[in-house]
Amino acid sequence: MEFEFGEVPKTNSVPDFMKSNEVSTHCILMKLKKLRDLNPDVLNCFPEDDREEATLVMIELKSCIINTRTCITRRRAAS
Repeated sequence: MEFEFGEVPKTNSVPDFMKSNEVSTHCILMKLKKLRDLNPDVLNCFPEDDREEATLVMIELKSCIINTRTCITRRRAAS
């Protein structure tokens, strides 16, 4: 199975779809749980030449999780 990655964004911002009021906190938390449950050994699934890029994607996902948690905390505090 081959994976293709686009350019990894160099940003620490929360994706726009997660800022939308239409996205429930529960939905975001479920997505976070699925990401958190990814085994770090998933990188072993990639060919050795692609592991560096896969690592960058995993770092971006982690950054997204952290920023989304901050967004959820602020949303809860505001309500």
